[in-house]
Amino acid sequence: MNKTRILIAALCGALAVGAAGVAGAGNGTPINAGSADTLTLAVYGDWPYSLDLLAKAPLLIDSINSDPKVRLVLHIGDIHSGSMPCTGVGLNPIPAGSVPGWNQGIFDLFEQFKDPVVYTPGDNEWTDCHKKKELFSGYPLYELASVRELFFPDPGYTLGGRKKQVSSQSEAFDPAYPADAQFVENVMWEESQVVFVTLNMPGSNNDTLPWTCPLCNPAAQAQEASERTAADIRWLEAAFARAEADDAKAVLIGLQADMWDPAQILPGGDGLDHYTTFVHRLADLAGRCCSSTATRTSTGRTTRSPTRRAPRA
Repeated sequence: MNKTRILIAALCGALAVGAAGVAGAGNGTPINAGSADTLTLAVYGDWPYSLDLLAKAPLLIDSINSDPKVRLVLHIGDIHSGSMPCTGVGLNPIPAGSVPGWNQGIFDLFEQFKDPVVYTPGDNEWTDCHKKKELFSGYPLYELASVRELFFPDPGYTLGGRKKQVSSQSEAFDPAYPADAQFVENVMWEESQVVFVTLNMPGSNNDTLPWTCPLCNPAAQAQEASERTAADIRWLEAAFARAEADDAKAVLIGLQADMWDPAQILPGGDGLDHYTTFVHRLADLAGRCCSSTATRTSTGRTTRSPTRRAPRA
């Protein structure tokens, strides 16, 4: 799937973030509830999608680095196209079509940004590596493990030239669910009266399209999707709880899957049904927070009408 999403769940008032989004900053602790300064983000995904774009990567990096307003870079998945191969890590022999050094090259590019870089994985770099169009170039679970090891070497800190402290689910997980410690890619921070949260929610109907044999493993795939989705929901709930506790203006959610793409429910599409549980929980949390915020008038806060934001690419 070649679309990425930024979701805006407004708690009281509207917030919109696009390719160069502005939130209404600090760069210290993960939770900076007192900050109300303007924060400008550079948000992108599906990059680089070709060798040509890879060659032109310095143009993008220089453009962002030269903008004095940008304070953080957010990449929301897919570090290569859906027709490019994966790394083949952990397989013996390595598939002939694999590109073992690709991920390292992208990591090196991320480190060239002078600002903090937050990255959340997309389906092309792990979920879909079993597919014919990616040359059967990787076993999904090995590729995900490799992505975690490379791109999240220091849990609680971002990539980029100026590291930012964030809260990682690998360290702030619910003790009742110790398996959530594996989700180092799920992070959260708060600044500019906004709670930012990233979730590993990939395309291919949330990693439920059967992996192609000989890379097929139905039991392992089902366990992966179930554990990750449950952990994503718990991390989402934690983000909304933080936002409500701090009276934040909005929750910004960064993830790769387009959970509302109508093309996916047509014949030949990947389907969207395996996002339903997550989407329903998101709707519940957003509606509850909007409702509670609108009725908190006794403390002197201005009453506001609930606001719902559509996803933005």
